[in-house]
Amino acid sequence: MATGILSKKIEEITRFLLQPTLNESYIKTLEATDKEATTEYLRSRSGIITQSIRAVQEHAFDFRRLTDNDLADLIGIYESVLEQLYGLPVPKNLIALHREQLRLTTIEKSIFEAIANYRTDALSASIAISLYETAFKQIQSYRQTLRDFMATNNIKL
Repeated sequence: MATGILSKKIEEITRFLLQPTLNESYIKTLEATDKEATTEYLRSRSGIITQSIRAVQEHAFDFRRLTDNDLADLIGIYESVLEQLYGLPVPKNLIALHREQLRLTTIEKSIFEAIANYRTDALSASIAISLYETAFKQIQSYRQTLRDFMATNNIKL
């Protein structure tokens, strides 16, 4: 009986972390689907991601020994990225790619939030740590999808 309850809790936490709910009403859709609008979106998106990578590099986090302050800073970076991504106008032909970017960024943020709450919910923190590799693989796959899209559509940033 206890094993069944634990299994159900693990499934619930895993689903919460890997299948986040997006704020669909915040996504700003552009009717334009031309190469210019697509390129502008991809440049803006790239700028947001590059800026967040710089912020992480500037903090010089030791991901093997994250402190509570490190986790708070990381979560803040992800919150900023999400805010910027939700504010970014998206050509309707890129909505699926944009939703995936939002989903993956939300997953990363949720993982770090769960880890940050390890004192009050050790099980969620432990599951979050174990799911990070899965999330990382999904991010790598997304990046390849984005590169393929850009190559197919002859878009260079």
